[in-house]
Amino acid sequence: MWTKTMYPMHTRCSHRSCGPHQGKRFDHQSQSLRLKINIQETEDKYELEMAVPGLTKEEVSVDFANQILTVKTKPNSTESKTWLHQEFRQGPASRSIQFLEEVEEGAVSAKFADGVLHIVVPKKQKQSKKIEIL
Repeated sequence: MWTKTMYPMHTRCSHRSCGPHQGKRFDHQSQSLRLKINIQETEDKYELEMAVPGLTKEEVSVDFANQILTVKTKPNSTESKTWLHQEFRQGPASRSIQFLEEVEEGAVSAKFADGVLHIVVPKKQKQSKKIEIL
């Protein structure tokens, strides 16, 4: 399990049954309509993958403001189907990730392929400033 000192971001799920996390980063009370996510950190960026099975890129939105990345899904299908068995839940969902260290907000990029949303969030480069001694 990740601890606050090891994991440089917080995640939130908008599902109504997701209660207090009680120190657990990804454990929620319900798995329904929760966007699954993989996060990888490299020296200069974060790479995120979110599974959005059965959706098109038009049904997915990505927003980044105030150090918070938010992914929302809203399926356009109004077609009512009767399923024999269904594990891919359909319906609006949202997942937010708050970055605790500064990132390059204007350089965030997203790509959608094969039911997976790939997001790259570059870290803000720390620049040292030479100080002139008077």
